[in-house]
Amino acid sequence: MTAQDDAKQAAAAVARMERLSRLSATDAVRMRQRAAEKKDHAANRTAHGDRIGARFDLAEADALERDALDVLDPLTHTTAPVHIGRGGELGTGAAMMHPFVDTVRAHPDWLAHDASRQRMELADKANALTLGIDAAETIQARNSLEKMLAHQMSAAHAMAMEAQAEARELLRTYKRTGYIHQSLSIEAGRLLNASARMMDTYQHGMLTIQKVRSGGQQVVVVQHVSVNDGGRAMVAGQVNVRGKDERKEPPQVEGETEK
Repeated sequence: MTAQDDAKQAAAAVARMERLSRLSATDAVRMRQRAAEKKDHAANRTAHGDRIGARFDLAEADALERDALDVLDPLTHTTAPVHIGRGGELGTGAAMMHPFVDTVRAHPDWLAHDASRQRMELADKANALTLGIDAAETIQARNSLEKMLAHQMSAAHAMAMEAQAEARELLRTYKRTGYIHQSLSIEAGRLLNASARMMDTYQHGMLTIQKVRSGGQQVVVVQHVSVNDGGRAMVAGQVNVRGKDERKEPPQVEGETEK
């Protein structure tokens, strides 16, 4: 092989990497789908005796799979070091990740990089990026689902607090103006209701995390009480406590037995 051939191969390799660097993880998934279709087409051609056509299809499928793997390789898109940031988010020194410093703790690839960047962009648009990353770090989020749930809870908390603050300001204005503009109190009430719903959503998120981590299992504690001869045992269902004036008769206790 001559030096001229080496130069052509090097130029072709550079052009290929430049082309792949402009593709995303979504493109890589589509390339893998096309590769699978090529393989099916090749099998169909082989069944009908077209072995040459099948070879071309298999060669194209292999090329698509190689390209997809390279697209998912972070080194195709950046030479900056890849590191794991707070909240378990994948970070690099590349400009595209700024202002984010923060997906997976093992085997990072470009698919995880794209997912991490998208999660943080959405949290940033919801004005909950800092809260979301801190919440994910606090609960030690184990996977992408828990990270997204932490971000959602943070967004709900932020909106609840903002609505509370705005409602409070409207009520102050309503009071300062002599309670004349009733629309201010109506709007404040609407914001307070929305804030309460966001708080309820946040609390449901906390319960969801607990349910996911416990596998949705409930623990029932059964207590055994041993009663000796001549002893007394009481099994109480619900005991209603009355006021002092209402206690005309001794309170009734369900299930009282005597040996």
